[in-house]
Amino acid sequence: WNALGKRLREMPEELTDVGIANLKSAFPDGAGPDFEKKEKILKKAYKEGGGAKEKKDGDKEKEKDRDRSRDRERRDRDRSRDRDRDRERDRDRGRDREKERDRERDGNGATNHGARPRTEEEIERQKRQKDEMRRADRERVLDLERERERARE
Repeated sequence: WNALGKRLREMPEELTDVGIANLKSAFPDGAGPDFEKKEKILKKAYKEGGGAKEKKDGDKEKEKDRDRSRDRERRDRDRSRDRDRDRERDRDRGRDREKERDRERDGNGATNHGARPRTEEEIERQKRQKDEMRRADRERVLDLERERERARE
């Protein structure tokens, strides 16, 4: 209570009207907890206090803007992590597909489950398909990186 008394003694003019009302209800007619020079300090606070302004609307708006900005940053970080996870998952899927295809082939390029060897046309078609899948994967990664850059701006 002495600390409260010291604070009131140092800056009574910083009390708002609400602060004065709270003091009056905490110390009705001088009652309540005791601290050094209580009567003098309360009298001065009641006389000089109440002049401080409540928080301005502009201050509240600044706080809201700051909170919105923090929320936006948090969402951007979360989105970025999600994109990283998605990209990693896509890479894993691509690797799994390749491994599966490699297991299905023997050393001559023929599949283990088919009795006949593949024709040159089939081999070329499969190479084109594989190249197309790689190109699509590369494009997807580039798109994700572009999107990340736009989000940072």
